[in-house]
Amino acid sequence: MLDLRYILAIIGFAVARIRGAMIGFFLGALLQELFADKTKSTFNGQNTYRNNRNQKALDFELNLLRLSAFVIKADGITSQKELDFVRMEFVRMFGKEHANRVFQLFKRVKHTKSTLHEVCAVMRQGMPSAVRSQLLHYLFKIALADGEISNQEVAVLAQIAQQLRIPEREFYAIKAMFMGYNQRSSNSRSNTTRSSYTLSAAYTILELKPSATDAEVKKAYRSLVKKYHPDKLQHLGKVHVKAAEEKFKKIQESYELIRTKRGMK
Repeated sequence: MLDLRYILAIIGFAVARIRGAMIGFFLGALLQELFADKTKSTFNGQNTYRNNRNQKALDFELNLLRLSAFVIKADGITSQKELDFVRMEFVRMFGKEHANRVFQLFKRVKHTKSTLHEVCAVMRQGMPSAVRSQLLHYLFKIALADGEISNQEVAVLAQIAQQLRIPEREFYAIKAMFMGYNQRSSNSRSNTTRSSYTLSAAYTILELKPSATDAEVKKAYRSLVKKYHPDKLQHLGKVHVKAAEEKFKKIQESYELIRTKRGMK
């Protein structure tokens, strides 16, 4: 039987990265349980189902805040910019009213200690690898919200990637997207130019080794273009196109740098 959670999460990931993947995952869970619920005939049974569904969604949101908190506190400094970024993202993903309720509940339960291992173990249950990868991308964005990613934050992010069972090559590719800049370009990360990445970072973003052949470079690039090209999402509107453009731009920039250095045609 097809699992709607995975199908809609993958579709959401292609459309709007971590935001779309999470919304797709829970929409799939909702629809899947809704279809199953057709066999229920009593009001009490429907009430139990609804409460369980709401509790699962709430648990996910609280654990997402816990992971965000691990990143924010990694360097011993609670940055207001990072806090503001998390709030902004929650409002975008869940709406202002719901986001406020989650934050209020989190304040009441945050004294309850949960280890990084425990939170990640819960988060990865039933979550497709693509969604976990986008979750890590979101956490890197938190770390960069104050303008730089510290060594302590990288260490915590690496632990999270390991606990979420994200392959090393994916972790380093995402890390390179946020940290693989030339020193001279480090102050203009939001407006990167074609030469802003280091050559080493460019290979990492394409998930390649420098020893890769020209044919392997072209194959990797074509594969990523096919997956992330914004033109395929024009019919879905500007929001979805913009989400695809961010990742595609990093992939294209990396390929152009490698192609230029190698003199590829």
